[in-house]
Amino acid sequence: MGMKPEFSIEEIKNHVISIHLTDESGTIDDVAEVCVNYENEDVDVPNELNIALGYRETGVLPMGIYTVNE
Repeated sequence: MGMKPEFSIEEIKNHVISIHLTDESGTIDDVAEVCVNYENEDVDVPNELNIALGYRETGVLPMGIYTVNE
């Protein structure tokens, strides 16, 4: 049986549809694309998101704090 992906973005976790992280090398900024569902509630997305990724079976690891720009 395969492992199940898990994530943590405490600020908006219940509203996340998908996450795509690009880990750049060197001095280029990493990029996180987070799709949020605004349909049912007024979602207050903060200026920064603390993102952690991993698996339910092994836990999540911090990926970093990302500045929201859109």
